[in-house]
Amino acid sequence: MIQYYITFPSTYHAIRAEKLLNKEGLTFKMVPVPRVLSSSCGIALRCSSPEKERIPYLLRENNINFEGIHEIKEKGMSFPGIFTREEEQ
Repeated sequence: MIQYYITFPSTYHAIRAEKLLNKEGLTFKMVPVPRVLSSSCGIALRCSSPEKERIPYLLRENNINFEGIHEIKEKGMSFPGIFTREEEQ
C-alpha cells in the first residue's frame, strides 16, 4: 500500500497544517516521521493519493511551509511496519 507523507520544517507548521486541513474536511493523519525520512520536525502528515495533490496547494495558499512530499510503500502488516522508499524498489 502506498502512502504519502508530507514533512514540515517545524512543529509549528505541522500544527497549522492540521488545523487548516481539518477545517477543509480533508482525510489525513498526523504521524511520527517514518525512520526512512529525515526531517527537522518529528511530525508528518500521512495522506492517500486523492489528497496528495490538493493538500500541498492548500498549504502554499495559506503560507504554511512544508519540506516535501514522500511516496512510501508499506511492506507487510507487521508492527511497527517496514517502510521503503518507492524509488529504491
